[in-house]
Amino acid sequence: MAVNAGARLDRLPMSAFHRRIMWLIGIGMFFDGFDIYVASTVLGATVSTHFATLAQVPHFVSATFLGMTIGSFGTGFICYATAPRSSSAGPWR
Repeated sequence: MAVNAGARLDRLPMSAFHRRIMWLIGIGMFFDGFDIYVASTVLGATVSTHFATLAQVPHFVSATFLGMTIGSFGTGFICYATAPRSSSAGPWR
């Protein structure tokens, strides 16, 4: 028997939980894009003023993405460690 999970999910009504998740994803995407746009402006200014070279630009961009990755992992672990036990944090709780 084949299960069509996508069709079943499409039939579910939109709830406050779904709206909250959509807002959280949207806010995260906004700040991710904002960080990239600010970095490109700052990098353009630092290269034009000879504060940095073109060879240093990829290192700066890589460092910002590494920092975002470490920050997101750290935030996830902190939230998991400090979350109330009644929250639905996953099947491992």
